[in-house]
Amino acid sequence: MSDLVYSQEYKDWFSELKRYVKSSQIKAKLSVNSQMIIMYWNLGSQINEKLENSDWGSKLIDNLSQDLKQEFPDMKGFSRANLYFIKRFHTFYSEIFHQAGEQIDENLIVQQAVRQFDKDAIVPQLGGQMKEIEFVQQAVRQLPKIIMLCSLIPWGHNIAIMGKCKSKKEVLFYLKETSENNWSRAVLE
Repeated sequence: MSDLVYSQEYKDWFSELKRYVKSSQIKAKLSVNSQMIIMYWNLGSQINEKLENSDWGSKLIDNLSQDLKQEFPDMKGFSRANLYFIKRFHTFYSEIFHQAGEQIDENLIVQQAVRQFDKDAIVPQLGGQMKEIEFVQQAVRQLPKIIMLCSLIPWGHNIAIMGKCKSKKEVLFYLKETSENNWSRAVLE
C-alpha cells in the first residue's frame, strides 16, 4: 500500500482528481450564484408589479421579508433591506437597458458564461467537455440577456454597480470586466 502512495501513476491520477473536484466546486458556486441572481430578478419583477398594481401598500416588503424568512429559515437574502435591493435591482437594470436602444452582444455573453462555467478543464473521462459547453450555450441563449450578464458576478458586486454606475456603457463595462477578471468587490469599487 505504501508503494501506491509513492507511485508516479497514482500521483498523476490524484492530481487529475483534485483538478476535477476543484472545477466541480467552482461550477457549483457559479451555478448557485446564477440561480440566485435569476431568482432575485424574478422576485424583483414580482415585487414591482405588486407595488404598482395592488393596493397592498408599503408594508408589502416588510410582510414579504417576514414570511420568506419564516418559510425559508436556512436561506439568507430575505431581509427587508435586501428585498429593497432586489426591487431596485430589477428596476435599475430594466430602466438602464431600455433607455439606450443598443443591443447587448449575445455572443459575448455566451462566451463569458462558458468561460465561467469551464474555468478548469473537465476531466474527459467523466463526461465530455463539448456536450457540457453546448448545454451551457443553449441555456444562456434562453435567458434574458441582462439577467445572464448580472448572473456572471456575485450579488454584492451587482449592488455596487447599481450604486455607482449611471450609464449603460458604465454598467456593461463593469459587468464585463468583473466577470472576465474575477474582480473582488474592493477592486470593482
